[in-house]
Amino acid sequence: MTATNDFQRIVNTLTEEMKDQIDNDITSIRGTTTEQENKSSAGAANFEFRPLTGEEKDEFINSLDARGKQILADLAGGAKDSKDSK
Repeated sequence: MTATNDFQRIVNTLTEEMKDQIDNDITSIRGTTTEQENKSSAGAANFEFRPLTGEEKDEFINSLDARGKQILADLAGGAKDSKDSK
């Protein structure tokens, strides 16, 4: 019976150690995520979009499939229509 008790004690010890390690990992990950969110939100206030260069526009258009090109054309037509109606 002592072998069974020793085995159970070892299993309990290992289980507790694994639980502690998992808890530490989760806490560490949460801290990293919060730290990243804080850095991201701090930089967001100073962020500005810049216009795409001609090359970037061409790359974007070439990356679209037929459906994407159709959506872009529809949006471009809608933008022209809204300017015309003003």
